[in-house]
Amino acid sequence: TGKEPHFVEAAPLKEGKTLADVRKFLEDEKGEPPVDLKDAESTPVLDGGAQQVLPLEFQERKYVLLCFVPDRDGGPPHAARGMISEVQVR
Repeated sequence: TGKEPHFVEAAPLKEGKTLADVRKFLEDEKGEPPVDLKDAESTPVLDGGAQQVLPLEFQERKYVLLCFVPDRDGGPPHAARGMISEVQVR
């Protein structure tokens, strides 16, 4: 509903990893990512106020939802500014 563009990267958490591990990794980018990028799903970038319905395939596990698009005026990607959450697919 906002004015900025966004997309969703849904990356499965690796076994034993947490949302806190993802936040720390995003801060320093050291070591192995706590998410499984090869099994990630993502959406296209959509402009603020736009909608799209698309099929995505998920397994039963925990995922982290992130947006790596920055604001139009620049700055860090939205995930670095807190646009990150965890979901459990059942």
